[in-house]
Amino acid sequence: MRVSISLLLMLSLLALFTGSVSLTPVQVWQSLCGGGDEAVRYIVFESRMPQMFTAILAGAALAVSGLVMQTLFANPLADPSLLGVNSGASLGAAIALLACGGSVVVGGA
Repeated sequence: MRVSISLLLMLSLLALFTGSVSLTPVQVWQSLCGGGDEAVRYIVFESRMPQMFTAILAGAALAVSGLVMQTLFANPLADPSLLGVNSGASLGAAIALLACGGSVVVGGA
C-alpha cells in the first residue's frame, strides 16, 4: 500500500514538471507557493493540476467499479463484458463518430 501511494505521489509530481513546456522543480514550487512567473502559474494551475486530478479520479473510479462488479457477482474474474458494457461503449463511440464526422470537440469555448 505504501509503495503504491509513494508511486502515485512521485508520478503526480512528475506530471507537474513534464509537458510541452518543461518546468524546473523550482518554478513549480514557486508557483505552488503563490510566487513566480504568471505563465508558469497558469500552466501549473490551469493545465497540469486539473489533468493530474482527473487522471487520479478516473483511475480510482475504475478501481472501485471493478471492485463493485467483482463483489456483486462474487466472481474475482468479473469484467465489463459480463454485462455488455464493452459492446455498449463501442456502439456509443461508433454513433458519435458517425454523427460528428470523426471530429468531436470536448469542452469547446
